[in-house]
Amino acid sequence: MAKRVTVVVIILLLACAALFVLDSQWLVLDKIEVTGCQLLDQDQIKSYIGLECGQPMLRIRTSVVRQNIQSIPYVEKATVKRIWPDTLQVTIVERSVAGCMAWGEGLALLDVNGCVLELRQTLEDAHLPCVLNLTVEDAIPGQKLKMKDRKEIEDKEIRQEQLEFEQLKLDVACQSLAALKNQNAMGLIDTIDVGHPSELVMQTREGIRVLFGLPTGLEEKAAWLAQVLPQIRKEGHRSGTLDVSIPGEVVFSPEGEEPEQTPLPEQPAESPAAA
Repeated sequence: MAKRVTVVVIILLLACAALFVLDSQWLVLDKIEVTGCQLLDQDQIKSYIGLECGQPMLRIRTSVVRQNIQSIPYVEKATVKRIWPDTLQVTIVERSVAGCMAWGEGLALLDVNGCVLELRQTLEDAHLPCVLNLTVEDAIPGQKLKMKDRKEIEDKEIRQEQLEFEQLKLDVACQSLAALKNQNAMGLIDTIDVGHPSELVMQTREGIRVLFGLPTGLEEKAAWLAQVLPQIRKEGHRSGTLDVSIPGEVVFSPEGEEPEQTPLPEQPAESPAAA
């Protein structure tokens, strides 16, 4: 009997100690540190954290804080840590805009993974590649584009094939946006047409048609585009067709003229910049 009383007393003492620690004035939140912000404002991140200084550190649910922050469309990933005795450390990885697509009466801004970052009426002064011929069912900020499921098609196999084809177009669009971004060529391109994924076609801001062909080696093709297009512009061309489908054998066809092999360097610059 005495042992049972002792155990009960110990449990009560531990419970009281736990309550004391939870509500201790020496273990309360005093600082929130946010790192990783380049596009977003730290105050905006803190508003989503939903905490105020003075709250007990042990009562802070870091998983909930992380989910709150990751609900921001421009946040790809958030890490939340308690730094004892009084600091909450938040590190974020941001998403950045790589392109857009027409949606409703405006535009949906996209990252390289096809995640919707924002819905806008116009791009204002920004120059972004606009993806054409995606069949999208919904575009919700913070989520990846949802491709249209043609439920009117009764044959399940055909319906699934159609959905996979739409997904393929999105994948090609994402790969194209990533290649242009990595090669600093986003500002060169006006549209990316993924209507026929195996015959990828883009158009420059001035109206030159760019043939990428198969959606393979897109990084190298984008590098050649960024290397050659300024040269074509310098020669005064504002229309025609530029074929970069075979890297190293780039061909430019001025409007109404015969195709001509474009004089090329041995290889494109490692990190070309858009002119």
